Amino acid sequence: MFEIGYIVRAHGVKGELRVECHAESPDLLRDEVYLPEPRRILESRRAHGVLLLRLEGVESREEAEALRGRPLRIPRARLPELPPGEFYLGDLPGLRVWTQEEGQAEPAYLGVLDRVEVAAGQELWHIVTPGGREALFPAVGELVRELDPKAGRTVICPPPGLLDLYLHED
Repeated sequence: MFEIGYIVRAHGVKGELRVECHAESPDLLRDEVYLPEPRRILESRRAHGVLLLRLEGVESREEAEALRGRPLRIPRARLPELPPGEFYLGDLPGLRVWTQEEGQAEPAYLGVLDRVEVAAGQELWHIVTPGGREALFPAVGELVRELDPKAGRTVICPPPGLLDLYLHED
């Protein structure tokens, strides 16, 4: 299963759901989704730039609100093939993260990429260190030196001091 979005909140009083879709094409949200149980999609539409869904078994605002925050998943087989060198954001969690600052000969192990958030078009990586601390990293092109989901690793080049905010021992 592959997470394609999540339910933001109820929309209206008849069980419609406002959805944040991570895919460029919301056409992937057709037929059915998994919440984790399968739910048939009765209607999918855009209204004022917002994606709205009606799901089988969700007929009231209260039922819709009960699903707030739930991830929407589809079978990975429904995803289109990507050109070489491209990947889905859902492939990134679990990557081992290494840092390599300018002039540093070898990368240093930082931790594991736990999850990816996308806000205002910006990827924000949540990285968990071996000690259990969480570091937030803005994954912009010039700061990501290497990204290889098939090899299970990425090398980042954070600006001086950025990770110190998260990794400083109290």
